[in-house]
Parts: sequence; structure tokens; C-alpha cells
Amino acid sequence: MDFNDLILRIKLLYEATGAYINFNKVKPPVVKEETSVDLNGNKTLTVTIGGGDISDEEILRGHIEINKIIDNIANLKDNLKKSIELSGKPKKIVEDEINSSLHLCLITDLDNQIKHGYPLNRKRSNKDPQIKNIRHEMMLPSGIGWSNMMSDSRTVLEADITDSLGEFICSFRELIENALTKWEDFIILNLPNKSSDIIAKRERKKAEENEFQELTKLEKVVNEIVSNDDNWIEIDFGKVNFGMFLRVFKKDYKTKIFEGISLSDLIQEEEDDYIIVKNVFLTKFSRKLKLKEYKWKILMPQKQKELEQVNDFYLRLENKNAQQQHL
Repeated sequence: MDFNDLILRIKLLYEATGAYINFNKVKPPVVKEETSVDLNGNKTLTVTIGGGDISDEEILRGHIEINKIIDNIANLKDNLKKSIELSGKPKKIVEDEINSSLHLCLITDLDNQIKHGYPLNRKRSNKDPQIKNIRHEMMLPSGIGWSNMMSDSRTVLEADITDSLGEFICSFRELIENALTKWEDFIILNLPNKSSDIIAKRERKKAEENEFQELTKLEKVVNEIVSNDDNWIEIDFGKVNFGMFLRVFKKDYKTKIFEGISLSDLIQEEEDDYIIVKNVFLTKFSRKLKLKEYKWKILMPQKQKELEQVNDFYLRLENKNAQQQHL
């Protein structure tokens, strides 16, 4: 390994911090149930969903992960000095950049404390920073459509950065994101020939943000199409088949019991026909429904473009959900 290769060093930094920055799941959300009884004997069940308790072993693993991330960011300083010097600029500008940023000063102090102990004789932040309250937090990714609290949310690592008196300074996530952004800006400005990976990363992020905005606009249009009762027409249960956007009613047509897209061809069991319908408009849940037990309507807007918009939104939403499941 060429330890002077700054481009490689940046790749390693992104690899070391990527899982944390991208909210990779530590474990599934934890459900807690507590029953309380009042003076009259009435029972109350309280259900909470969150990150759950964290064990001593998990705290230890959290410390290791946090120290690794801090170390990788802090050690970039010397690589930057070498590259800046080779470019003909004074390496003092690296130190100046650190001094101009509270987050980089905190990173530097925390890294030196890991190496030399606490407190330091020479400090950059004048905060004597400490890592406190390592924990698991539940995080629900921002996205399009309805989110299932259990399947879509994830439990992630978090901690507090405090001063010597225990006063909160920032979250660990804020610390890392701001420190990385500060160094990225510095490299783009002062070492443009070394910034290709940084620029590519930012372009990917911008593309994702643009896609999210487009999908948000499309979601609003689709919601209006789907909520318009005039866009739904009755269909005989014998014509229901794969790939249709359907509403399912009791036989009086007054009570809607389900809505979604049919995900299967007809399923024959004994003498009855069934079909699987997934509620893509709200809960993402699927149900297997006996065709002849219900009345059916199919989404059929007068404008073909509107049906194409619904199909486009559904396909893009499914692709987005599949990507999130890999995180």
C-alpha cells in the first residue's frame, strides 16, 4: 500500500465511515410492552418501539466503531500535509483548516485522547471532549409512500459528544458528517487533482436528491389519481388478473376492504379462485383474496397518461424499497 496516495486514502476513509454515514442497520427495532394497573384495577398496556437497551458488549463494540471512524478522519491530516507540500502550498493551511472548524478540532482532540489519555495538555477545541451515552437509536429513513415502522426502520449506533463538564456539544453523527464535509471542501479547493472521488460522491448524492424530489412530485399526482373515485370502474371478478390496480369491496359495494395491485395470476384451491393483492398505496401489506366473495373495481382513468404515471410511480417505488432493504 502506498501510504502517500491521497486518493487511496480517501477511498479507505469512505469505506471506514460509509456504514455509519449510510445508517446501516445494527439490529431490528425493539418492541417493549409494559402493563400498568391503576388504583381502580384498570390495566393499561403501553407499547414502545425503539433502539432498545444496549448491553455492555454492544457498548464495547460501539466504542471500537467510533474510535475507528475518528482515527480514520484524524489521520487524514498528515496525508493532506504531504500532498499540500508537494503541490507547492504551505502545509500550515492544513492546521489552519482544523483550527477554523470546531468539528475538526474535536476530532483531533478525541483522536489524541485515544492515543495519549485524558485530559490532553495541548488541546485544539478547548472543550476536553468526551464520548458519552453510546446507544442504539431507531431511525426511519425518509422516503416516498407509507413506511412500516418494523420492516423499514433500523436501529443505528449513536453517541453524544460532551465537554469536560458533561455539557452536550453535538451528536456523533453531526461530528462525523461535518468533519468529512470540511475536509472534502478543503481538498476540492486546494487539491482539485485529488478530488475525483469526492466530486463523484457528491454528484451521486445530488442525483439521489433530484430523484427523490421527482418521485415526491409524482407521488402527489398519483395520490390525486387514486383518490378520485371516478377513476375506478366495476369489473367482474372473473376478469380480475395479474398486474391490475384494484379496489376490493364487500358485496354491497359500500365497504372498501382493500386496495392495491394484483401480484399473481389466479390461484386455484379446491373449487375456488384466489388472487394476491398488495396494498402499494398505503401499508405495503399483501392479502390473498377469494375472488367470488367480493366486488371489484379496477383503476381506469380516462387519460392513459394518468395510468402510466401510476405504473411509473409503483415501479420506481418498488425499486427504491428494494435498494433500502440492502442497507
